[in-house]
Amino acid sequence: MKKNIIKVATILSLFILFPLIAQAFSVDIDYIYYNDNSGRIIDWNFNGLSNNDFEYNHPSNVPNVDIPEASCTFPQGENAFFPWGGGNEFKDNNSFDVGLDGQHYNISVNNDELYIGINGYQGALNAGPATEWTYEAKFTNFENIRNQGNFAHIIGIASDSWDNEVLVAYLNVIYVNGTVGGKKYKNALVFSMEIENSNSGNDDPVFESGGPCSSKKSAHLFSNFNLSTATIYLKTNVSNNGRTLKGYYKINNDASWTLIASHTLSANKLYGIGPADNSENYTFPAVDFEDIVFTKDPCKNVGDSNSNGCIVNKLKTVAKLSKSYFKNYSMGLKKKAYSIDTYQEKAWHKFITKWEKLEIKAAAKKEDCETSADTVIEDIVAIAIDDIYTQISDEIDTDDKNGAKSASSLLKAAEKLASSLLKAQAANIKKPDATKLQKAIVKAEAKFATSWEKALKKAQKKGIDYNSLSADDIETATDTMVSDILDNM
Repeated sequence: MKKNIIKVATILSLFILFPLIAQAFSVDIDYIYYNDNSGRIIDWNFNGLSNNDFEYNHPSNVPNVDIPEASCTFPQGENAFFPWGGGNEFKDNNSFDVGLDGQHYNISVNNDELYIGINGYQGALNAGPATEWTYEAKFTNFENIRNQGNFAHIIGIASDSWDNEVLVAYLNVIYVNGTVGGKKYKNALVFSMEIENSNSGNDDPVFESGGPCSSKKSAHLFSNFNLSTATIYLKTNVSNNGRTLKGYYKINNDASWTLIASHTLSANKLYGIGPADNSENYTFPAVDFEDIVFTKDPCKNVGDSNSNGCIVNKLKTVAKLSKSYFKNYSMGLKKKAYSIDTYQEKAWHKFITKWEKLEIKAAAKKEDCETSADTVIEDIVAIAIDDIYTQISDEIDTDDKNGAKSASSLLKAAEKLASSLLKAQAANIKKPDATKLQKAIVKAEAKFATSWEKALKKAQKKGIDYNSLSADDIETATDTMVSDILDNM
């Protein structure tokens, strides 16, 4: 299986490695999940497996364990099973270990790199290559974290390949301390996304969103982060017939995924499981781990100049559309003669005009502005807001004047929540700061809760029956709308 290394640096030789510490950096994988448009699903949480299930008769540094049949679904005509194993970069068998405890797959690595994944298959994979796919993993129980000196702990999920000249996708979370890329990090957690050629690797990436080594200011960053108590989720999503890659993360109890980056290829494709180009070039999900110490800045003279400006402006335009649609429903409640459809259409035309101008401007600058079509985004907004309106109007008598005012106040609270969340996401894409983003989300949700409660108290004083109307349901619907919009940006 060919390995493409996920690095903080572009050239590993820039690192000067310290002697091994007594204990290796350790992390558990709680589950992996994969599905694709060929009908393949892997939903594996390692339950019931122990070290006794490892097979040592494979030519790999890491012993294999077969993914249980019950954890896999295949399309009609396919009947395969996958061995899960891997190897390490420096070939020092004393610097890493793996284990199964019935609930997790544990990895420990010391001054080395370890890659684990599907390293082959037996049976039939004849349903064709996957060009629409999702792959995610959950990581917990971070132990033996370095607490001094210059170091980096790196975890990534990838579509990996053992063949040359295949594009592969990487989503990385890097826990780093020290000066990297000219910037000093203090126990910082950084998220980034890359697309690489399996032959040249990250010496010449096709795309990178902005990790510590990149000049792009698009890495999601948490300073002074406590990794020892964290749970981290990573997810890649490929759509648009293999051309659009989006990377996401969640930390601890986050309710929704946060978008790291999105990139659309002008040529070639990112394949999931299957023959990558109708030949013998197969790609499979994998996980990568590194523990590195260094004395020199490993990212000297590294960088490029891409920008997310167009995407930011598109998201701001969506926020304005959302605000207009909410406002129109609210006005329709207050004024029965108000034509919601007429003003929705006006807002829609204003939206698509601005959208088209942004795309024309980006094309002239040769700036990446590829997203789903404006009609797709508008559908998401229109359907979600109509659903929120229906939830509110079904529980309150809007034919009553006071009831209509109460419903309008509740819609206004939802409108401000949606607007604040979309603006926060746009600001984070423009200048990523995960801590700032989280604060903005918490603030928006707190304001919504206050506004909602205030509106219900007013309704109650006026004798308005709001039945089983739930703020949680409206907040969930709004969060889902924002998440769906980000999925298409």
